[in-house]
Parts: sequence; structure tokens; C-alpha cells
Amino acid sequence: MRVLRASMYSPNGGDPVTTVSPEASLRLPIEEVAREVKTGDIFVTTEVFEMDGDGTTDAFLLKANIEAERRRQARDRRERDMAIAYYYWTAMFRIASPRGVIASPKPAPLSATEIEEVFALVRRHTNYKAQSIIAFAEDGTACRLDPVK
Repeated sequence: MRVLRASMYSPNGGDPVTTVSPEASLRLPIEEVAREVKTGDIFVTTEVFEMDGDGTTDAFLLKANIEAERRRQARDRRERDMAIAYYYWTAMFRIASPRGVIASPKPAPLSATEIEEVFALVRRHTNYKAQSIIAFAEDGTACRLDPVK
């Protein structure tokens, strides 16, 4: 049974809230839910993983929650750094004009792939007004969020 882990990070810090959803309990395909849960103004990470069982028993849900938390903790530093980047860049929308540029000259402690994942969420933020963001990955790779044309 595939299970969706969603971890929601508050802009105020603290531990994220992590939920699990067995695929059998979802009304939409699990990949679509994983994509659509990342909306609004809260930073959310998702992961789909496999577990033995049918997804309906209390024992399955308990094991799924334990596994989801283990997986979240394994990625804790990276996901927290992604959340920090998300909240920093979206906070800059208050001072950047629509179609303005936000640049982060100091490399983020993230890979280019992780920055691109954050950019995808930034683009969905309610205050995003086609600003561009320029950031550098930990290996020096330049990443740029450009407005959708």
C-alpha cells in the first residue's frame, strides 16, 4: 500500500505537523494529492512510500505514522532549510514590486533540485506577483525563478 507523508512547516518554527494518508483513503490519485496539498501560504513537503498492509487498520496507521516521522527526521535539516528559504523569499514579496527581482547572493544550504522544489511552492503563494528570484545552491549552481509567461 502506498502512503502519502505530508509535513507542514510553520513560519514561526517549531516541529512540523506530519500526516499520513494511505492511498486507499484518497479520492484522487496519490501523486495529484501530493502535488495539490502544496498550496496556500504554508510550506509543505510530501513523500510517497510503500508499506505492507491494506491501509485500514489502526495498527497499519500507527506503523505508517511511525515510518513517516522516521522519514521526516531523516530529512529534517534539509526540509527545515527549504522552509526557511520559502518563508524568506515569500516575505520579500512585501517589499519587491510585481515583476521585481529578489536575489540571495549567499548560497543556500540546499541542492539546485531542492531550490527548484521551493520555487515551485513559492510560485503558488498568494502574494506571488511574478517576481523573479535568483539563488545559489550549496555547490554554487545558480537557480532562477522566472515569471511564467
